[in-house]
Amino acid sequence: MYATNENMDGDPIGKSIIKNLVYIKQNITSYDTILDILVSKEIIGLHERSDFSSHGISHNDKIQEVINVVLKKGASDEFITALLDSGNEHVAEQILTLDEKDFTTFTQGTWVTGNSIGPKDRLLQAYRDIATLQREKNDISNEIKSLQTHHEDQVAGLHEQITKLKEQMREKDNTIKAQNELLRKLKEMQEKKSTIHEEQMDDIKQTLAKVVNLCETTQEKVIETQKKVTLLEDQMKKPRVRGNITSTMREERNKANKH
Repeated sequence: MYATNENMDGDPIGKSIIKNLVYIKQNITSYDTILDILVSKEIIGLHERSDFSSHGISHNDKIQEVINVVLKKGASDEFITALLDSGNEHVAEQILTLDEKDFTTFTQGTWVTGNSIGPKDRLLQAYRDIATLQREKNDISNEIKSLQTHHEDQVAGLHEQITKLKEQMREKDNTIKAQNELLRKLKEMQEKKSTIHEEQMDDIKQTLAKVVNLCETTQEKVIETQKKVTLLEDQMKKPRVRGNITSTMREERNKANKH
């Protein structure tokens, strides 16, 4: 059963997916990668994956089945990020090119002060930011698992570093939630027919500027933390230095307990 525009009330991205079905089917690439991403996001169950890659189904029908599941589960956002992460940005851009009437509230806005861009680019950038933050979060999670697996005998000494990394993961989650909230507000604005007052646009520009600044600050912290972890791993591999590091960490821990 195909989804219809009547079933997509409140989901302009879902409506655009239906509208651009022909384009999507003709231009989508890396189908298996998209499947894997949707499985990782739990949009498609792992046990269901083989149903979407059967050799007895045509390419177009496979894509249609995936889109049916995406629309049924209200996973339009996850589908867009899957397109971006699988090299299908051209398809994502086409989907985000909504009807002109949906963008009447954006005609006076700017994404960042001094850089005028269109509403489609705003949405695309928001999806890119979410995808990037999610990848960074996954990288940190994988790094934690690697540390726990290969350095079990050093877990006590690395506990402080792991705690910091987990705290950064929580910060990433909060940032992703903020981005999703921003994206929700942008899509709500598309449904409005009245023009946004100037003071409302100023609030939006300030919010977006804060989000961009937060993303840049978060990226710098991730890079700094990765450098510290790498340095710590190198030091732990040296037998003579390992004792000093352990003693230093013990002293730091005692000082922290006193405070």
